[in-house]
Amino acid sequence: MSRYKPQNQNLSVKGMKKIHLLLCILMCLHFASHAQKGNYYPGYIVEQDGDTVNGLIKKQSAHNYLQSCWFDPGGNPTQYLPGQISGYGFVNGRAFVSGIKPEQFVEVLIKGKMDLYKFKTDYYIKKNEDVYHIEARMDTVVFNDRYYVRDNLKWQGILSLLVSDCMQDMSEIQEAYFSERALTSIIKSYNECSGDEYLEIKARMPWAVVRFGAMAGLNLSRLNTYFDEDRQGYFDDEYYSLDPDIGLLLRISFPRISERLSVQAEIHYNTSRFYSYRELNDLLAHQYVEMITQLRTLSFPFSLRHGFPIRKSTANIEIGFSINRNLKNESYLIIEKQAAYSSIIETSKTAGIEITKSQPGLWAGIGFEKDFETFTSGIYLRYYTRVNEYAMMKGFEVNPDIFSLSLTFIKK
Repeated sequence: MSRYKPQNQNLSVKGMKKIHLLLCILMCLHFASHAQKGNYYPGYIVEQDGDTVNGLIKKQSAHNYLQSCWFDPGGNPTQYLPGQISGYGFVNGRAFVSGIKPEQFVEVLIKGKMDLYKFKTDYYIKKNEDVYHIEARMDTVVFNDRYYVRDNLKWQGILSLLVSDCMQDMSEIQEAYFSERALTSIIKSYNECSGDEYLEIKARMPWAVVRFGAMAGLNLSRLNTYFDEDRQGYFDDEYYSLDPDIGLLLRISFPRISERLSVQAEIHYNTSRFYSYRELNDLLAHQYVEMITQLRTLSFPFSLRHGFPIRKSTANIEIGFSINRNLKNESYLIIEKQAAYSSIIETSKTAGIEITKSQPGLWAGIGFEKDFETFTSGIYLRYYTRVNEYAMMKGFEVNPDIFSLSLTFIKK
């Protein structure tokens, strides 16, 4: 009785490595081609004589915003330091001024009879041309030879004194935490009480934005196996599976706190199939062994994301953890044994790789997104790995990992 080797049942190891390399090259080219487009958005500078010049402002990190401004009036970007201009800003976005803190720009939060500015974690209040610095600080006190730490509430005293010419109820100040949100509310209340017009620069920027989307792509799954000698001939050292993946996502960003940070929760459904065929021959018998493992998996990835604006697009780095649950977990060996000089074939079926049902994991990824009128689309390359035992079999170790390439569509 003849026996043939099944064809095209699984992707070859060399083929998988070529796909890995191709995906990495494509992503690098994608980033490089867009990085050359610059990172300038509509904005303006205010010269020291008060004139406003419109052009393009470069988006930078939160730290660099306070150090300098890159301004392009039309093809010739120039760097301005705090002593060279009175301020700058983005159209319908953040604004920064000089002259409040020496040799630094500060962010403008409110302009009115009483102004509020922010520098990193400190704040400045301007009233009647006088500038007051407030900060959150902890004091160490000694009582009965013991050291204690308590909040320094000096900032509440300064605020209470500054608003006392109009506001009589100080409960909002006394109950407030030292935060941008609380301080903005207090300064707004004072300006409203005084009857003067004021401008909240980031009024159009919400504290939190929730967006929903969908993902679709391909998962390249790999299993590296290590086993004892009793089963050594039955398994390959590596298994690969290329399969579709679909998912939904929930993204929460915090524009007022950071333009670049967001958190994301996802749910994914995917399948995978690992296959090998081996022929084992010795003087006494011939064996034909097929290993088949089929999984259906529900995954819950969670991540912290950091974006890098690149002109009209955004490059993103993601890092997070995932919870994975195998809805279907089927793995078995089919062994056909033919004794030497005999036409009789004995067939048996036994357990293959006994994979655990639940597996936590870690993952990281890079991606690229572009905004359209009603949605945001993106492309992402990710790497997943598991952090606990993947197989339950004694003498058998399996190290899994996944490369994922997916497209995202997020509703605005």
